[in-house]
Amino acid sequence: MMWQGAHEIKRVDIATCGLVSLLSLTLTQCTTSDSSPPSLLADQTPSRAVGVSTAESLTDGKALRDGRSWEYSPSAHFRSERSMVEYDLGEPRSIRAAWMHADHNDVYELEISNDGASYEVLWRIPTVKERGLRARFNGELDAVGRYLRLLPKRGDGKYAVSELQVFSEPLAAPPTVTRIAGYVPQRTFRSQTLLFGFALVAWLLLAVARARWWWVLLVAAWPAVAGYQLIEALIVQWPVWGREVSLVRGVVAVVAAIAIGWEAFSPKSLQPRRAVVLSVLGVCAVTAFFAFYNLGYAQFYNQKDEARTFAHHLDLRQYYTTAKYFPEVGYGGIYAADMAAFLEDVPGATFQDLATTPIRDLQTLDLVTVADEKATIEAAPGWFSPERWAEYKRDTGFFREAMGHDGYLDTLRDMGGNATPFWLSVAHLIFNSIEPSDRAFTWTGMLDPLLLLGAFLTIAYAFGVRTMLVCMVIFGANDFVMYGTNWGGATLRHDWMAYLAFGACAIKRERFALGGALFAASAMIRAFPALALVGTTLPAAWWVVEYRAREGRFPSAKLLRTERSDLLRIVIGAALGLVVLLAFSVAVLPADAWRTWISKVGELSIGAHANHVSLRLLFGGWESQYRTLLERLPAYLGAIVVMVVLVIAGARRATLVQGAILALMLIPVIFYPANYYIHFVWLLPLLAAEQRNTPTPVGPAEALIWIALLAMCGAQYFTVLAPDFGLHFWLASVILFTTLLLVLLIWVSRDRINALSSAKPPKPA
Repeated sequence: MMWQGAHEIKRVDIATCGLVSLLSLTLTQCTTSDSSPPSLLADQTPSRAVGVSTAESLTDGKALRDGRSWEYSPSAHFRSERSMVEYDLGEPRSIRAAWMHADHNDVYELEISNDGASYEVLWRIPTVKERGLRARFNGELDAVGRYLRLLPKRGDGKYAVSELQVFSEPLAAPPTVTRIAGYVPQRTFRSQTLLFGFALVAWLLLAVARARWWWVLLVAAWPAVAGYQLIEALIVQWPVWGREVSLVRGVVAVVAAIAIGWEAFSPKSLQPRRAVVLSVLGVCAVTAFFAFYNLGYAQFYNQKDEARTFAHHLDLRQYYTTAKYFPEVGYGGIYAADMAAFLEDVPGATFQDLATTPIRDLQTLDLVTVADEKATIEAAPGWFSPERWAEYKRDTGFFREAMGHDGYLDTLRDMGGNATPFWLSVAHLIFNSIEPSDRAFTWTGMLDPLLLLGAFLTIAYAFGVRTMLVCMVIFGANDFVMYGTNWGGATLRHDWMAYLAFGACAIKRERFALGGALFAASAMIRAFPALALVGTTLPAAWWVVEYRAREGRFPSAKLLRTERSDLLRIVIGAALGLVVLLAFSVAVLPADAWRTWISKVGELSIGAHANHVSLRLLFGGWESQYRTLLERLPAYLGAIVVMVVLVIAGARRATLVQGAILALMLIPVIFYPANYYIHFVWLLPLLAAEQRNTPTPVGPAEALIWIALLAMCGAQYFTVLAPDFGLHFWLASVILFTTLLLVLLIWVSRDRINALSSAKPPKPA
């Protein structure tokens, strides 16, 4: 889960730069350059640079040591294949040799021009086998031009060049170039992140309840200064990348876990002030929420505008067109229509040229080629009226230009849009009212954070401020949602979780019918939340079982209506909600949409996918999954039984809300969800019953559950260090199920744990 790209540094920290300069002088491997002619680009300032950070380091005469990581500075980082740096030599000059030091696995082109408008390739700079930053040299060039341009053409997206030199004379051997050790600027940010977390913990430990206020405020200066330094480091080193953002998430999660644990289990003489605990949790919650949105850094890049954007092109490219044109393309026709529009609108595009381009058959979900789908592609324009077809081509043209043709064609391998017909019916109405643009999609992307903020405030009202803050930390600090990007900038991707939160709050406040309707709305969006409705029945089922054991007979229907009217109202609310929402979706979209959706979801569940987090992935892995599952079938089925039994056992003497939350833990057990659906874990703190105006806000068992969930988020930082997505999500599955098992074991033992904690030690004889 790594992001690419860089911006120009907006602030310069004089002390930091001075230290870096001193280190560079100290660590420089000085060599004589008398044996090499001067580079034509020596100390040249680019005449133009697009999407390149610190371009001045390209021509400063110093290169990093061989083998350094692409993250090292000083070096120029190219944001994408559309990035470039251009030099004006002042007059036409002969170019006979060139030397470049760049990341090993990227291809670059050095181009030459006489007029600065029409360029031709002077040197196609290849990859090399040795890892890290490595030199490339060509001493046999022969061209004349005034302008030179360097741009990346192909690679892993981590484009870094530490030096570029060109010569007017042929060279028999590479030039002698001064080498420096360099530094990783992101390490400073990581250090400041750790120091900020340490300062928060120190404030928590030192601000004991019996301390005077002046002391509490005095020690608060430490995290205040550390926070300022962290923000300063963020500004100076902007933008920070995936690993750094994940470290922020992990640190605030661990700090929040320490805050909960210290409040619940510290000796009475060292009890922290409640206001300090809430302050620390508040800082962690806001920071985590901000970290979910990448600390304010736009994840995406508009190739046409050559600018970063918050609009989630990858997600909207699927769902905007699927929802808006569902009557024409349904669940299976979007790629055929996309390719037909591509062939009509892109000059020079032909079936012959694109015949071998991979494309997903959304009927069978097999990966085929454009040649295999030729008949369907040719038929696609006929699905539309002339007006709608012209509009469809305009809309898909936006995504082609924003993503670039290569990036757009790569998305034809995806599984397409597979949201429920109810979600698509809502999106159909929204997207038919707007034309595609980054500005419009940024505004529609604001629907999710608004829903989430509303959900958090409602949790504070129904459950308590402390519960809300823990939910916020887990929402922002978990890395389950990451797959190169997250859902920030998409439209209505968190709505189902917000409705689950609203439903839980409604039931907590004894608005049972409303809670049932909200749970139903969530289930109509993503299906998984139907387990929450099932979970509300488990406490009532235990009540029936215990009544039968106590009375020797089952309760009458009248008694059930009287004693369990809460569940009855939930069921009625859910039933009414399902009927209304189903009728709405059928009124907006074709009537057979639900049948088609069920069929497609069934197909999706059959295949093995690397970016899923589930019990199936945990036992079967991401390669040869079915064979592995068959070999481990007894253990796999046993694990399912254990998880289901623990959830059922945990529902005994649980509230309806707690039953619903417990049942949500079975989502990755019963289903095979993609990683981003595991984001529901931020709702699990609702298991705890926060007490107001009591010495301890939550019981020891509930505190342990919160600590386990927060520790889960902290542990996920280490999955980010696994570059292979298959391994990454398998490790995420290990962490998830370790946590869920621990939470369930604590929950079913909560009475015993709380009793042990409250038991007074015997008086000495």
